[in-house]
Amino acid sequence: MLQTLAARLLVLDVACGGFRVGMFLSRLLNEFWEKEIRPDLLEIGVDCDWDHESIFVINLDKARQVWRETETSLQLGPLYDYHVLMDTVVNQCVRALQKLCPCLTDIALEQIQVRPTVPFEEEWSLPFDIAFETQGTTIAFPDAKTFSPRVAEYAASQLPHKARLLFCFWNRCFRAACHEIFHCVQNLIGQTDSSTSSWVAEHDASFLSASLLAYALRDEAKLLGILLAQWEAEIVHLHALVPREIKLGYTQWRDSFGRVAPWDPSVLSGHGLYVKDRLAFEALTFNEDQFKTQLSLILEDRKGDISKIPPKCLLMEYPVSSDSGENLIFPRL
Repeated sequence: MLQTLAARLLVLDVACGGFRVGMFLSRLLNEFWEKEIRPDLLEIGVDCDWDHESIFVINLDKARQVWRETETSLQLGPLYDYHVLMDTVVNQCVRALQKLCPCLTDIALEQIQVRPTVPFEEEWSLPFDIAFETQGTTIAFPDAKTFSPRVAEYAASQLPHKARLLFCFWNRCFRAACHEIFHCVQNLIGQTDSSTSSWVAEHDASFLSASLLAYALRDEAKLLGILLAQWEAEIVHLHALVPREIKLGYTQWRDSFGRVAPWDPSVLSGHGLYVKDRLAFEALTFNEDQFKTQLSLILEDRKGDISKIPPKCLLMEYPVSSDSGENLIFPRL
């Protein structure tokens, strides 16, 4: 039911003119339009035609009404169990890494566990109350169903769609779990990071996370399509809001494999989600051999302080990036 509602909402976003038809949404529509989505919409009184470029809606007022109803439906608490979801995603990712990464054969990845965060609900703590984080081999996640009104209001203010709090955190669970699991792996294999704000470790976890998501869900095409379509839209939304200097800093961080911080360490920019999500998305591959290469570059023969042990593909001296970061790089299907 949740996946059907999510797919319907993405279609209605386009139909009502509030959503960019990106590469992943286009593929999702192509694959499921006639069989699943269009009959579902016809049943509720919305007649649409999909021409591979845009959606033509015969009854826009009705589409907007259904759009609001669908959005409301996705805020129903019983649809979500974030603890079960995080457990499931982490276990799926562990199996994937055990299969693909020989250097992790003797590492007890089964130690990785999840728990909900305990929010402080203070003004200073609000960014941390809604954040995912790793401590040792434990991934702490925010349970959006238990947010107080104050935390919920802050969380909604950070989202492109403020009325989709529960649904957006459902999406974030998939993406954040794949990022945080690599911080657990770093701890288990003895990687440390002495760089300011651990930007090298953050780079490496981001660089691998989307490819892990794609591999772990390779047999769940509809679910993966929904997640990537939503992710793509959020990145485009954030990209339009980020200052030029952050985009330039992002490219230097990306191209140095984390060894150049994306901004002055003395400045709290508030754009950490943007740079980490953008890198994950731009590094995404659906090719198993390419993903194995990514894993090998980041994890093999890199024990100790990884800020002083660059991946094999990176020389100790590297050119400063001339890329302004203005253009998003979308992964190939």
